[in-house]
Parts: sequence; structure tokens; C-alpha cells
Amino acid sequence: MIRRHALVRALLGLLATAGLTLSQDSASSNELAEPDGDPETPTPPTKAYREAVRTKGIGVKVGEIGPTGAILWARVPPADEVHFLRKRDFVAWFKSLFVEADLQVRMKYGLLADASDGAWSGWSGVGEQSDFTAHWPLGDLRPGREYFYQVEGSDEGLRSVHEPRTGRFRTAPKPSASQTVSFTVVGCQRYDRLDDPNGYAIYKSMERLNPDFTVLTGDTVYLDRGPVKARSIELARDRWRRVYELPYLFEYHARVPAYWQKDDHDLLRDEAGPASPPLGELTFEDGLKVFRDHTPVGDVPYRSFRWGSLAEVWLLEGREFRDSNAAPDGPNKSLLGSAQKAWLKSTLAASDASWRILITPTPIVGPDRARFKRDNLSNSAWENESAELRSFFAEELGDNFFIITGDRHWQYCSVDPQGSVEEFCCGPATDAHAGGSPGRDRHYHRFHRVLGGFLSVSVGREDGSDYAVVRLHSVEGQVVFEDRKTRPVRT
Repeated sequence: MIRRHALVRALLGLLATAGLTLSQDSASSNELAEPDGDPETPTPPTKAYREAVRTKGIGVKVGEIGPTGAILWARVPPADEVHFLRKRDFVAWFKSLFVEADLQVRMKYGLLADASDGAWSGWSGVGEQSDFTAHWPLGDLRPGREYFYQVEGSDEGLRSVHEPRTGRFRTAPKPSASQTVSFTVVGCQRYDRLDDPNGYAIYKSMERLNPDFTVLTGDTVYLDRGPVKARSIELARDRWRRVYELPYLFEYHARVPAYWQKDDHDLLRDEAGPASPPLGELTFEDGLKVFRDHTPVGDVPYRSFRWGSLAEVWLLEGREFRDSNAAPDGPNKSLLGSAQKAWLKSTLAASDASWRILITPTPIVGPDRARFKRDNLSNSAWENESAELRSFFAEELGDNFFIITGDRHWQYCSVDPQGSVEEFCCGPATDAHAGGSPGRDRHYHRFHRVLGGFLSVSVGREDGSDYAVVRLHSVEGQVVFEDRKTRPVRT
């Protein structure tokens, strides 16, 4: 039986992919309408991309961790689902769309290692409309406790289609607890720049640090880059599947909870916004739906969370509420939107956390290169709002505030010359994806490195002081830069 919802999209997407309606080496008139951004480079895909491994089974993730809540996510792939990677795979992949695939999924969670103290949820149907994904908001959890969960998938006759999947996560401590926290930050996971057939090597390096959670700053997948562009919703879904079916990531997210942000390449194309024209038949709204289907996120894309009394983290949204990049700059032009900006200012000012940490998908301080770029707050297209925010940070928040960003394909620590606001960039996920920097700027940079890696933060209390240590790591996990901050314990 044909999955009819997928048929039209799949036909159009595969025609484009096969080159029958549009060559991958040429651009449509829609794509030419947005000439700015990161220019595509002709670098061929890495050897690891050509040899990439994909895991068949139930995928699991946990997100939006708090003291008493979390969101559990799972995907139960159809047993006959074919992986699509290269043009020559499209015939087998296309045939896999024409099969009946009504599946069921259930879960349980508890405090025992086998989750035997938990009760199974009812069976829920999953299908093509959500790409066989399910989300369960979990409530009434205990702060600072480790939980274990199990997920099962079946066909309509409740016959198992995959081995059950297990995982674990730890909830955040109470807001009053002065508990140590460590977390990692990653960005820019371009698949055709993969450095290990089993996944991005940074995941094994982060695993050795045993973080409490990971923040993904966006560009988690690249819909508009690589040998095959995601010009249909089916191909966009496959971009998410292939990243999270990499064995390193498949296992990492079963053990480490995360918070997902989104950026332009996750939704459509470089510098995308709500008014961007489609990529093939893929629209901005399609990209939003696929992102929400494939990540355990809540309804409001900008949010903050506490990890005890020592750390509060803010996660910005940079795509859904922005004005046009090309609009004239001025006091009424906004990248964040008025509601998000008001929320950000009020909640930052009201926080009594020892350390206030803002994580943004794109830079605020930078500097970024002037040529091509116009879509982030360190670009000249947004000077008015950038100056407004940087003045607020410097004048209202003091020395217990700093910014972490993704998006740029180099690592740095920079300080705003006008207000001493500090910003750290985690860099791209692989060395092969590094590049594009305008170079070290002595007016801004304390550190600058054009290679891949990730960032880690450790926050704690010792000897009458609260500390925050920010480290930039190489792909292999070596510390290449460290910044240690301390302040007296508030009484």
C-alpha cells in the first residue's frame, strides 16, 4: 500500500535529485534570489562521508531537561526503510516509500537501571506524517536524579520490529542547590565533511568528559550542502536520519541529554528566514516541521533553564522571528523579534544565578567577515540591534555574564571593544569544515583558531568562590584554550 502523503513530495524531490528537472551543479532562479552568505566551495566530500555507517534501529534522545521535567523522543524506522545517501541509491529508496508502514511505539521510565519500577505508556501510532517519531513530555520527576528508560516498537499486530532501546538521563538539581555542572557545546555538523565513518569524532571526545548535557547551536544538519541537496521534505527528513543514525551519535544521545537550537542550514538554505523562497519544493515551514519532528523541543523556541544556583543558560532563537536581512537597518529592524528581546532582557536582569550564560546560534560580538555575510548580529546589516544588546549586556549584567555561539567555522574568544562583553565560538564539528575566517583581529580576539572541535563549560564552587571555566577543545578533545572566571560567593 502506498504511503500517499509521501508520494507527491517524493516524486518531485527525486526528480530534482536525479537531475531530471534540475542539475545539482546549477541553481534555480529561487536560489539565485539570495546571493549572499557563505559561498559554496568545490571541496570534494571526505573519505569518511563516502564510507559512512548508518545504524538500523530505534533512535532515542532526551531534551529540555529541568529539575522535574524532560522530553523523551524516539523514532521507530520501518523495517524495510532504505537509506538514501547518493544518487545511485534513489531507486531502492524510492521503492521503500511504497509499502505499508503503520507502526506502534511505547515507553517506560524509572529510577532502576532496567526501568522496572516504571509503567509502560499506552501504544501510540507513528507514521509518515511525523517520520515515525514520537515525543513524550515527562513530568513530576525528582531533581538531581538519574532516570532510565526503555522504548519498544511494533507493527500493527504488536509484533516487534526492532530490538528495544534503552537510555538514561539525569535531571537538573533544585534551583537552590550549589551543584557542580559541566556541559558541552557543538555546532556546524556538515555531513560531507565527516571525519569518521561512525560519526563526528568530537562525540567520542565529549563522551570522555561525561557532561551533564550538550547544547547543539544549530546547523546540526545541512539541507543545502553536499552532493545531494534536500529539495523535498522526504530528503530533508533523510538528512536528520543519516546524522543521528551515525553510530557515535546514535549511542551518545541515549546517554547524554541535549538542548537543540536551529539555524539556517537546518531549515532551508544559507541565511534563511521566514520569507526565503523554497529550496526546490522544500519550504521554510517544511524545514520547521522536520526540525520539530526530529528533536525533543518544546513549543517556545527561545527559553532558559537553571542548573542549580550556579548556572542559568539562555537559548536564543535566530530564524523564526527575524526581519529580512536586506531591510534597511534601523531601530525597528529586529533579528530576535520584540517579544523574544523583551523576554531576554527581563529574564537576564532578574536572574540570581552565579553565572548567566547566553547561547546563540549566530554571533553577536564576532567579528565576522564583512564580505558575503549579513545575517547575524555581528554583521553591518544589524548594527542597531547589536549595539542595543551589547550595551544592555555591558551596563546591566556585570562580569558574571558571557556569550557562547556557533555558526562560524573557526574557534575564538573575543571581547567587545566597546563594552567588554566576552563571546566564545565552539567552531565547526570537524577540521575539514573549518575555514572562512577574516583572520585574527587584535582589537577583539583573545584566541583565534581555524580548526574544528567543541566547547565545554564547568561551573562550581570552591574556597569561597564560584567559578566558571570555559574551554575550547580540538576534535580529539585536547584543550586548546582555557578561560577561568571566579567571583565571591553571594551571601
